[in-house]
Amino acid sequence: MLTFSAKFASSVWTLTCSQEIIRAVSFINESLSTIATCRASSS
Repeated sequence: MLTFSAKFASSVWTLTCSQEIIRAVSFINESLSTIATCRASSS
């Protein structure tokens, strides 16, 4: 039972972690595309 709880906790942590990573990556992508758009319009 203890090992099951540990596995469950780690899988939940992994899911949460990957969601945060996905959010961070998409945020970075949006920032980069915004910067690219600003540079393109200014030049």
